[in-house]
Amino acid sequence: MAKPIIPLETRRRAVELVLGGMQQKQAARQLGVSVGAVHGWVRAYRKGGMAALQPKNRNSAQGNKPADSRRRPSAADDDDAEALRRRVEEPEPGNALMREVVEARRKRPRRR
Repeated sequence: MAKPIIPLETRRRAVELVLGGMQQKQAARQLGVSVGAVHGWVRAYRKGGMAALQPKNRNSAQGNKPADSRRRPSAADDDDAEALRRRVEEPEPGNALMREVVEARRKRPRRR
């Protein structure tokens, strides 16, 4: 089961309470989160400041932005797709060399 994303404001408040002298257990109870979460946030804050409290999930930070999955494909997208298609279809030099080695080994097995 996925862990819920705790808002940045709740994380910030938890750190403020603990740094203000409240026990982590009390802060967790007051905010309705786990003691482990509060402990982690305080530790992250001490190590990296407020930036360390940002949720790791990039989608959670977007809030109510509209999804841009319905945007129209552009010419640049077509160019990117064509470049990827060519890369998949054309063997890379290292792969071509390995294919030659494998083929040569098949034709002339190793003697013992």
